[in-house]
Amino acid sequence: MSPSDSKLLPLLHELEALIPNSWSVKAIKNGDTETAQLSAANKLLIQGVIIRMIGELLGVMKTSTLQKPQRAANVSELSLAHAIEQRLNEAVFTSETIESVARQLFISRNRCNLLFQKVYGLPPHRYLSLLKMKKAKELILRSDSSLEEIGDSLGFSCASSFSRQFRRWTGYAPMQFRLKGTMNVPKNDTAYTDSTQPK
Repeated sequence: MSPSDSKLLPLLHELEALIPNSWSVKAIKNGDTETAQLSAANKLLIQGVIIRMIGELLGVMKTSTLQKPQRAANVSELSLAHAIEQRLNEAVFTSETIESVARQLFISRNRCNLLFQKVYGLPPHRYLSLLKMKKAKELILRSDSSLEEIGDSLGFSCASSFSRQFRRWTGYAPMQFRLKGTMNVPKNDTAYTDSTQPK
């Protein structure tokens, strides 16, 4: 039984219960005919139940039209999404944008975004950002490079823009992150984990 059925079923039972109890038979004898009439109060109760049923049906129709199932990616879409992913992986150490990746593949930025989201479940700019964050963490913890060199290698225009972005990614300034190191990080400190890395 669907959720819509489970909401409509009690309303049907309520309507069923109202109808037999609401008939007040007035025997108006005009020859052999008898007419049955509903009392005014019961008419209103029945109308209320019917209106609630219509509301439920409209709600079901609205959600079913809004939740169209997304069709699976076809072979050419998968191939193009993988090409986008490859370009994004290559772009980690550049200042390349999603716009330039799309241009290289002869597609619009919008198509690039929609296609990548469809196949990988996140937009390409987010994927690239996660790749850069992961690489930045590695370089900060495992190399002796200066923060300026790390930022420059990841395509940032200056050390301060790299530092601001790193703080947005992790909640820590790069130097704090380096000084603490992985040995001093509490196990429940999610700012240091790579749980948000791309698939």
